[in-house]
Formats: sequence, structure tokens, C-alpha cells
Amino acid sequence: LDDLVKEKIDFLKMDIEGAEIEALQGAKKTLENKAVKCSICSYHKHGDERAIKDILESYGYETWTSNGYMVFLGDEDIFYYSDFRRGIVYALKDYNE
Repeated sequence: LDDLVKEKIDFLKMDIEGAEIEALQGAKKTLENKAVKCSICSYHKHGDERAIKDILESYGYETWTSNGYMVFLGDEDIFYYSDFRRGIVYALKDYNE
């Protein structure tokens, strides 16, 4: 994302079928130095919620999740983990440009 985003962005929404972690890692400059409201899907893979929160928090964001849980049958490992997942990680930071 850092190579693609040339304009100022205010809001980042991601639902990219399990590639959210890689996209956030590639958005370090975009997110670290700006206050962007984020809404990132976290249900595609086991552990995505924690990993997404860790990345965003390392960029200075406060994170929280959507209410409720879901089971994502599109994950072939869902029956191995048998977990309920939060659907979305939200993030904000107070940053004055």
C-alpha cells in the first residue's frame, strides 16, 4: 500500500480474503505517520484478530473489535481450531498533522 497510496486517506477498509496481514505490513508509512480510521476484517484465518491488532498497535493505533462472533467456514482449518472469531478490528489514533 505504501507504494500505491499517494493521496491522503482518511479511512481504510479491508476485506481481502485473508491477505489483510500482508497489506497492513505494506502500509507502514501510510498508517504510522497519519491518523487513518481503519476497519479490517479479521475472520479469515485463526489468529488474524491478534495479528491485526498487534500491527496496528505497533503503528500507534488504539484497537477494538466488532461485537459478536462468527464461524468462517471458508477456512479449511476451522474444524481443527473450532473457534468463533470477531469479524472486524477497528482502529483509530489521535494524531494532529
